[in-house]
Amino acid sequence: GSIDDIDETIQLLRDVVALAPEGCDGHDTYLNNLATSLNNRFDHQGKSHDLDEAISWHEEALTLCPPGHPIRDIVLNNLALTFTTRHDKLPASKDLNEA
Repeated sequence: GSIDDIDETIQLLRDVVALAPEGCDGHDTYLNNLATSLNNRFDHQGKSHDLDEAISWHEEALTLCPPGHPIRDIVLNNLALTFTTRHDKLPASKDLNEA
């Protein structure tokens, strides 16, 4: 796919996150999807700020998913994968312990 598609996806998800009131149904999913899209853009462009932002959004999504929440395992998995990606792709990263 085109990087333009990823950029548009990120912008649309930013709009959704901004419009959805915190605590509404789906807010955790919107944050997780935004983080995953930023991770995808990193895969195409290699800009470290995308991974940093993705980790922040995954962490915020995780705060909305207490133990027993239906997507907690998905958010935890995606956060761990993003930490691992940052560790593998960027020098001097200490993220493997976080993952």
